[in-house]
Amino acid sequence: MSTVDDRTGFEPLVGSVLREATRVHPDRPLLICDADRLTYRGAERRSATLARGLIALGAAKGTHVGLLYPNGPEFVIGALAAARIGAVVVPLSTTAATAELRERLAHSDVRILLGTKSHRAHDFVERLRDILDGTEIGARGQLFCPTVPQLRHVALRGAPVRSRFLRDIAELEQLARTVPPDLLAAFESDVREADPLAVVYTTGSTGAPKGAVHTHGSLLGHQRTLNRVRDVTAQDVTFTTSPFFSIDGFASGLVATLVAGATLLCSSTTDASATLGLLESEKPNRTLGSAAAVAHLARHPSFPHRDLSSVRRGTLYPIIRGDVRPADPQLRHDTLGMAETGGAVLLSGDESDQPERRRGSFGRIAPGFEIKLADPETGAAAPSGAAGELCVRGPGVMQGYHGHGREQCFDPDGWFHTGELVRLDEDDFVYVLGRCERPPRPDSVVSAPDTMHRVVRERATRTPDATAVIDPELRVTYGRLDSTTGELAAALLDAGVGKGTRVGVLLPNGTRWVQIALALTRIGAVLVPLSTLLRPPELRAQLKVAAVQCLVTVEEFRGRRYLDELGRTPGGEAVLPDPSLPALRRVWTVEQLVTTEASAAAGRIVDAVAETVTAADPLVIMFTSGSRGLPKGVIHSHGNAFAAVRSGLDARRIDAGTRLYLPMPFFWVGGFGGGVLSALLAGGTLVTEAVPLPESTLDLLRREGVTLFRGWPDQAETLARHAESLGVRVHTLRVGSLDALLPADVRARPGARANLFGMTESFGPYSGWPADTDMPPAAWGSCGKPFPGMQLRIVDPDDGRATPVGSVGVIQLRGPHVLRGMCGRAREDLFTPDGFYSTGDLGRLDSSGFLFYHGRFDDMFKVSGATVYPSEVEKALRGIAGVDQVFVTNVPGHHGDRVGAAVVCDTARTTEAGLRAAAREVLSAFKVPTVWLLLDSDERIPYGATGKIDIVRLRGLFWAAEPGSGPQPPR
Repeated sequence: MSTVDDRTGFEPLVGSVLREATRVHPDRPLLICDADRLTYRGAERRSATLARGLIALGAAKGTHVGLLYPNGPEFVIGALAAARIGAVVVPLSTTAATAELRERLAHSDVRILLGTKSHRAHDFVERLRDILDGTEIGARGQLFCPTVPQLRHVALRGAPVRSRFLRDIAELEQLARTVPPDLLAAFESDVREADPLAVVYTTGSTGAPKGAVHTHGSLLGHQRTLNRVRDVTAQDVTFTTSPFFSIDGFASGLVATLVAGATLLCSSTTDASATLGLLESEKPNRTLGSAAAVAHLARHPSFPHRDLSSVRRGTLYPIIRGDVRPADPQLRHDTLGMAETGGAVLLSGDESDQPERRRGSFGRIAPGFEIKLADPETGAAAPSGAAGELCVRGPGVMQGYHGHGREQCFDPDGWFHTGELVRLDEDDFVYVLGRCERPPRPDSVVSAPDTMHRVVRERATRTPDATAVIDPELRVTYGRLDSTTGELAAALLDAGVGKGTRVGVLLPNGTRWVQIALALTRIGAVLVPLSTLLRPPELRAQLKVAAVQCLVTVEEFRGRRYLDELGRTPGGEAVLPDPSLPALRRVWTVEQLVTTEASAAAGRIVDAVAETVTAADPLVIMFTSGSRGLPKGVIHSHGNAFAAVRSGLDARRIDAGTRLYLPMPFFWVGGFGGGVLSALLAGGTLVTEAVPLPESTLDLLRREGVTLFRGWPDQAETLARHAESLGVRVHTLRVGSLDALLPADVRARPGARANLFGMTESFGPYSGWPADTDMPPAAWGSCGKPFPGMQLRIVDPDDGRATPVGSVGVIQLRGPHVLRGMCGRAREDLFTPDGFYSTGDLGRLDSSGFLFYHGRFDDMFKVSGATVYPSEVEKALRGIAGVDQVFVTNVPGHHGDRVGAAVVCDTARTTEAGLRAAAREVLSAFKVPTVWLLLDSDERIPYGATGKIDIVRLRGLFWAAEPGSGPQPPR
């Protein structure tokens, strides 16, 4: 979601800021560049046209759009157009040689490149022809370039007419006519402040250039803060010499100007006299950039005769009028900015000369940032008064480097180490002493494959004939899994799927589910598993939250026809989206997808595309079972998901000899991580079925020699009862399976084995103990110990401070296995400043490090392993005709929690059966109440002294209505 400042109406989204500035002063110039003037009205109109052209070309939220323009209106229009629809802006250096440009395009995963054909002595057409040498044209006119595997389209202003690979941007403006304005509005309404806005590359002055990723919220919010410090207003005109491909030009220049509603002035000419004439006529009052960049202007013969009296502020001292120009620049506060901090991180709004004791000052830390001085060698806090490496953290800091895991960019406490050696004076002014010499941060040592493509390829190379997946109708070996998913991946590339494309999979468990999921993620698409239990409103909500662009589904499952419910027709061709689901472009049935033949060009580039995927790239968006309001889409990367699964394989006793069955659906983390990925990483065999039924499941377990049955205890108990009634046993099951299915003589004593404990946000279990081994007696009833790589602490729910050993508090997690983020949520909304995620679970650690679970801090509860939030169920039930009020809670029974609903209604006309039927239309099956209490009024509803519902007494009402149904409330 986006945050709007109630006092000013400021919403930190590029599209929102542009529209507001256009409303307030439409004819004010946003940019003046030599003879070109771009007003806010013109910027809004022209960027809307280009944005619609990008949509027609297939761009969507997350698409990387490269900009190869010099400073000028074309760059601004391109940046605004991409940002408005949630695409990611990648400014590219206009001075880059062919090899550098090729490397940058490949590294940044640019999918659509916009630019000009030349600038000064730089011929971009010729450079791009060299880069695209060997490129083939695939389906739908896409480029398949082996050296820049993600690049699909190149559009240049004034591109050669006969070029095979380059189109003119005028074509996009023609394509824009096919996209209605209401669809653009729908795309814009889907952008969130937590969405990435830009990948801005560092200069590379201290190492290889790296792409700093900034969100709308972080970059716009930081520039708004800096504008306040610098007293920038809408009336200001700022002259900049900084190129827009740098953080100084892009953020401090363009974004800051847009946020202020001001005017930015620049010049692309090499004619000093023309630039001086521009300054004289447009009368800027502020300057931005490097003083060395304007030294030639001050040396021009006409300079003494120019009226530049308006230029009074900024850092371009050679052209600032004499009475405000510093006699000694060292007595003015300098500014320290970097790509990683979204611009200035050290600055001052005071532009007057400072006393001698402040010579060389860089001002103070920018508002919103925390600062720490660290010992360059150890990373520990430097002693008070001593120099140290400048470390910063806060919402203005980048999300990370593109293609790098967060652990490679920040220390465990969330600090970014700038590499600048500084000291602080007694007034907190900062002095930069130079670059510090510190040992390079060691990259994480990855001894095992860390992307889906590499995992699948390694497994196929090692054990090609071993069986990977079995269902009642289809089985595949690891060798066939590699080849079939490669073929599927090529077909997906032809259809426009690539790195970052979000693809929903709405299928029951089976071999096809596994093949499609692996094909998608091998080429960097983001898998979005969707529950077959979702009702139409829930399904639409999840498709919207995850911005799903393509959907793969079954025609029918258990009487449900999902496409009919969505009003969609299957077909591989792209169609203009429905404004209610603006991202969704393509829908396939399983049979359509698996029978689609890929072009030869796509088949030849599959491996090259797959090799561009990194461990830091998103692998999956997994939805939690329920939520307050909109569902929560939890984002996990290839690296963090695989590491989380590997950390628990030993505890779950899964290895290459395991034949694993679990009834959990693959659309939940227990099925995908605990089943699909566990078997894949261990090299074992996954046995699965679409609809688990006791008789067929027992037959499948026996026929396939299943050795390990994992799942929920009540499922195993149900299966065991049927096995006993049928007089059958699964002799191949080994210790480590759920006890109910094992012979009595090998079952664990109650509480002796750990209850594996985890959540979607930790990608499955994060605490446990070997499943075939008793814990020490003092730890019985616990969840074992945290797995390697997971840092866990218990904090007081009120003040967030760590609790003493043995005290109950909220469990917080940190480490390389936890979620990378949530759809539409800013990082600071999810994590503490030092990087911990608060689970909402209550627990305690004993002196030996064993974790004991003590329930939920909030009112969430689980039904057969699925999460239920009372507030969500209450909201759905209140929408049923005849219902006045609803109160929902968990009602413990003999086999776990059940959903109980006390409904205030006309009991003469409303029946339990009618409510249950209506509830099934709007809620997933596990959320539908099974315990009902119909009341004529809310007089019997118990309230506490604070006016809140007394949950314990409410449960007592349910128990009173069905005595003997389960544990009774305390007396």
